[in-house]
Amino acid sequence: MNQSQPEPDFGGMQVASFESRRADDIRRLIERYQGQPHVSPSMREVALEENRPSIDLANRIMTGEIDVF
Repeated sequence: MNQSQPEPDFGGMQVASFESRRADDIRRLIERYQGQPHVSPSMREVALEENRPSIDLANRIMTGEIDVF
């Protein structure tokens, strides 16, 4: 028995995606299935020496200065 599956369809809904490397591909895929894409990068690479606030935050978490993150 070979039943065809219904075509995926977002029905015009807004779809959020956190994608860094393949954002354009994800955007096109959502549009292909009738969705309104909102694609934002989930992360980006930054040299450690240029990112002192992140190092300070990690240190505060590891030393117990911050309990919940």
